[in-house]
Amino acid sequence: MNKKLSMNTAMKYVKAAGIEVHADFILIAYRAYGEIKLAEFPNTTDGIEQATKFMLKRNIKLACMESTGCYHCGIYFALKAARIRVMLLNPAKSRSISPHKTDERDAIWLLRLAETRLIEGSYMPDDKIFELRILTRRRMKIADTIANLKKSLMSVLEAMGVKIRELSKSARSSSIKRFLDDILRGELGKYRKQDIAEKLFNIFQKSSPELIRLVKSYIVAIKSLEKVLESIDKTIRDAVEDYIEEIKILMSVPGVSFKLAASILAEIGDVNRFDSPEKLVSYAGLVPSVYQSGGKTRLRGTVRSCNIYLRRVMFLVAFGAMRSKSKIVQDFVSRLKARGKHFKVIVIALARKLLRIIWYLLRRREKWCEGLREKRIPPRARRSRITIEEAARILREAGYIVVRCGESMQAMV
Repeated sequence: MNKKLSMNTAMKYVKAAGIEVHADFILIAYRAYGEIKLAEFPNTTDGIEQATKFMLKRNIKLACMESTGCYHCGIYFALKAARIRVMLLNPAKSRSISPHKTDERDAIWLLRLAETRLIEGSYMPDDKIFELRILTRRRMKIADTIANLKKSLMSVLEAMGVKIRELSKSARSSSIKRFLDDILRGELGKYRKQDIAEKLFNIFQKSSPELIRLVKSYIVAIKSLEKVLESIDKTIRDAVEDYIEEIKILMSVPGVSFKLAASILAEIGDVNRFDSPEKLVSYAGLVPSVYQSGGKTRLRGTVRSCNIYLRRVMFLVAFGAMRSKSKIVQDFVSRLKARGKHFKVIVIALARKLLRIIWYLLRRREKWCEGLREKRIPPRARRSRITIEEAARILREAGYIVVRCGESMQAMV
């Protein structure tokens, strides 16, 4: 009883609050004279300002909230500007054990997590890295949208009977859009394969105007998104001006382009927060998950709870490195192929190896050097059994004085 009373007494003097953030409202749970109370504010500009003033008036020094997509960013930066410490939690780790879920229960649970510090808060980078992270992730989403539009366009053309691959090997090449623009205008003199171009032109002439309009809309959408992508690329180049040295270090690694280097820097942030390369590799989800029960340990597939953006970028880096001329990478891939490893296993192993190297390079401020190799520890020499007399002879030849048990040094001399 005394233990419970002392715990409640300690909680009274912890100036903390639990914040449940939704798209439309913000629910704050706090303690007033030992009792838990709730306050609700709209998730708008005025509502966030009112919530911040509300917490400052009650001298709240710590706020605990979950990372809910992009909805938490407004209140997070407002509290940070007001010098209120914010503990941002991963929803997968801060889930309540109660079977009943309501907004009020979630806010109270976050308040108790803030008071007891049961879970550590997630890492939040500084403002510049955070902006760079938003840019790189949005760029990745737009690039995926363009790829999906191109796939849809190719499926529509195939349904119309247009075999566009006869003119270009890659279904995503930029020449396809130029070809479609020209063939819709009737300009066929630019292409070497005139017979194929004329056949495709005839197919377009026989197609319905609705399908032609659909193809044109796809082309317009792809071109407009590509312009947005070019604008984001220019913004990213301006955003990494303060991190030119880190970008050059990352681009020295085989398979890392400027876009991938910016993404890696945005996702890692401060590399010094990882004490070892193993922690960085685990953060990227490039390690197997461990299942242990009854003294038996099983290694399953790679970890799913990780930074999915960094994981994807490292896969792209591994694909690019496998096509590079780096002897270190090619020797590593050849060794795994000789062991009969699957292609996916090789890609994951190479991504893990490159990320470990990136950790060392960023910590040491060094660039990739193809002439340097990892120092290998030689295998331990094989032990051989010899007699005691043989061992004594070897020690005497080495300059040691060998004395039997019970004999004195003076007797030996």
